[in-house]
Amino acid sequence: MGDLKPKISSRVADSLSHNNTMNKYFLPLLVFCGLSTSLSAQADITIRIPTVEIITADPIVCIPVIADSFPDNIAAMQFSLSWDGDALDFAEARLGDNPFNFVGNDAMISSTDPASFNVSFVSETARGFTVAPGAVMLELCFSREDKKEGDSPIYFRGMNAPEFGDQDTFQPQPFDTIPGRLTYTEAPSGIFTPTAAEPDWGARVNIFPNPYRSGPVTISGDDLPTFSDVTVFNMECREIRHYKGDVRKFNLSALAAGEYAIRLRADGQAVTRNFIKL
Repeated sequence: MGDLKPKISSRVADSLSHNNTMNKYFLPLLVFCGLSTSLSAQADITIRIPTVEIITADPIVCIPVIADSFPDNIAAMQFSLSWDGDALDFAEARLGDNPFNFVGNDAMISSTDPASFNVSFVSETARGFTVAPGAVMLELCFSREDKKEGDSPIYFRGMNAPEFGDQDTFQPQPFDTIPGRLTYTEAPSGIFTPTAAEPDWGARVNIFPNPYRSGPVTISGDDLPTFSDVTVFNMECREIRHYKGDVRKFNLSALAAGEYAIRLRADGQAVTRNFIKL
């Protein structure tokens, strides 16, 4: 931490010569659950990686790096992110709206460690900058091509220890970094628990009997919306039954014993619950 000033000073000169900018594009963040919201009241700077559990057929899954708190006198920063290379295959970093105006030399995958991503940044004018609370600094994206499932914590560690310098003295500033975890799977088991991403009516959904043997399956709950459709999936995410309209009772006696997922959709929103057939 004590050598932050000389490192920052050399980066100021380098940053003024940056002419190549990374292509900017914005992609919506993936819907995720288990978002960590704990912050440090003592730290002036708080950077967080959410804990993400996601189910998707997409070959690429992304996790955001979020600046929860960032004062307006910071002119330089560096940190590294690392993960389990046996569980996650790095694909790319997406800058989205790029609130810090990163360019290619500021954020890059490590050439020595394929499971590490490094940020080393100084504002081009060496003046203080800030971002709104909750701004997404960048997204790290991982490939599922060779892995059906992936699970790894993502830490703030690696080649660049976290450091943040102010615009006047480039002295280290107090900070808090909160690691997260990325879990992705092809099976629908990760979306059985109600999450903040669900619509409010999801908490009122009741599917019974569950576990189930035979007879009607009933969906009930106070003030539920009108369903557009109800779909039953197996553990390979294959559609087993599909009912159009506001269906509240149906028979699944013919299904083989096992675990399934029932998805309810209404007004463009969806709620999914696990279902056990005995």
